[in-house]
Amino acid sequence: MRISVPDRRRGFSPASMSDIAFLLIIFLLVTVSIDDSGEIKLPKFRYAKESVVEEPIALSLDPAGILLLEGREVPLEGLEPALRARLRTAGIAPEQAILHLQADEARPFKQVNDVLAAIDGAGVKRIVLIAEQREQ
Repeated sequence: MRISVPDRRRGFSPASMSDIAFLLIIFLLVTVSIDDSGEIKLPKFRYAKESVVEEPIALSLDPAGILLLEGREVPLEGLEPALRARLRTAGIAPEQAILHLQADEARPFKQVNDVLAAIDGAGVKRIVLIAEQREQ
C-alpha cells in the first residue's frame, strides 16, 4: 500500500522578504552618516619621514583659505600658471619637481581637491603632504 503525500512547492517564500527589507534598513541607518559638514579632520601621523630634497616647492593652504606659493598669495585659478612659471624659472621638469603641500585640517576636502587638481594640471606628480606629527 502506498501513501500519497502531496508534493510541496519549492521556491521562494515571500514572508522572508520583509525580514530582508528590515535588515537592509537597519544596515543603512547604522552605516550612513548624517553629518554633511564636508570637513575632513586629517589624522596626526605617528611615523613621519623627512623629505631630503634640495629645492622643494612650498605650497600652503592656510586656515583662512588663502593659497600661498612660496610665501606669495596666489588665487586658485592662477595656481597652475604660477607653478608652470616657477618650474620654468628654476629649470625643473614638472615630472622631476617635488611639491610640499601643507593644508589646515579645517579646510573642506573639496578645496584641497581643487588645489590637487591644479597641481596635476601643471604636470607635477610628486607631492608631499605635510601633516602634524604626533607627540611621542
